Amino acid sequence: MKFFRLVFSCGWHILACYFRWIHKYSRHPEKYPLEERYAAARELILFVMKRMRIKLELHGFEHFLNQKGGFLVAPNHLSMMDVLFEVALSERPLTFVAKIEAKKMPFIGSILTAMDGLFLDRNDLRQNVIIMREVGKRFAEGKVIVIFPEGTRQKNRRAPLLPFHPGTFKVAAKAGVPILPIAEYGTFRIFDIHHDYRQNLVQYTVMEPVLPEEYLQSSSPEVAAMIQNKVQVEVNRQRELDDQFMKSGEQHKKLPKPYWYEAFEPNAEK
Repeated sequence: MKFFRLVFSCGWHILACYFRWIHKYSRHPEKYPLEERYAAARELILFVMKRMRIKLELHGFEHFLNQKGGFLVAPNHLSMMDVLFEVALSERPLTFVAKIEAKKMPFIGSILTAMDGLFLDRNDLRQNVIIMREVGKRFAEGKVIVIFPEGTRQKNRRAPLLPFHPGTFKVAAKAGVPILPIAEYGTFRIFDIHHDYRQNLVQYTVMEPVLPEEYLQSSSPEVAAMIQNKVQVEVNRQRELDDQFMKSGEQHKKLPKPYWYEAFEPNAEK
């Protein structure tokens, strides 16, 4: 039912956006300002996500808003919904580094391309070096780059985080930019085909930035372990709260309708 409901409520709008801008922005992004492309993508993502029965618990977003210049966003990864959440919450344009397979995904691939996404082919080391050089260049230009340090989704929601790749933080160290760790939990449930809840709890915590002077004297593996530990501790806390929420039966109660339209206000703590 959830897929039928989403198609019925959003399908026509997505189709209209495809012919109006998705196709042209993803085919020829260089012809249009990033701000224009990102704003269009974010507007569509907000339109869709506000119809997904999401109860968003957002904490620490001031740490994101207070950052100036280029910096690295390093979230854990549970679902392709994570990408949509990052964009929905940030008015400031984000650039994603994703695996090459994401480029082929319907909707997600086109949106990432339209937002100047960079795609890594894990079987092509030379191409990876080129991509990371481009990331460094964008940091120097003051861009915000999102990289999921696990490299892929953790499909076992009860398991610890997958190892954070040191290379993610090596490029940040070379550019001398802050690292913003993010812990999120619950995004995997939104497209769970086994359940159609009336509330889908998603917890999203932006932690204090790790500044260059705090990590530049450490090796990339040490930085990766430090960031992973920070995120793991917060994910453990979120998982406990999620368990309490599910045991309470709140997921079966209808969300107040205004919440659907206010949950993704980036300047408000929920």
